[in-house]
Amino acid sequence: MLGSINLNDRFLNDTDVLDRMERNLAEHAGHLHQRKTDTTVTDTGDLMIADSGLDDDTFNIVAMVRFTAADTTARITETIETLSRTGRRVF
Repeated sequence: MLGSINLNDRFLNDTDVLDRMERNLAEHAGHLHQRKTDTTVTDTGDLMIADSGLDDDTFNIVAMVRFTAADTTARITETIETLSRTGRRVF
């Protein structure tokens, strides 16, 4: 589990809310992928990729991107290359 929301936490700022929303999206996107063959969830610590194996942007997602200023260009290039090697469209 990537994280959970404490409903008693009433004083969230916009950054907290957006972070929690993204964590929720990433967790749900990768949930079934972890239980089915021919699917993958890759979490590198600064990026999560859920790959359904289907050529469909509904079930494939890149989330939790936390690249540093120093490595942003290189990490984006690596991510695009990784996704391109699947042979499926990169949306």
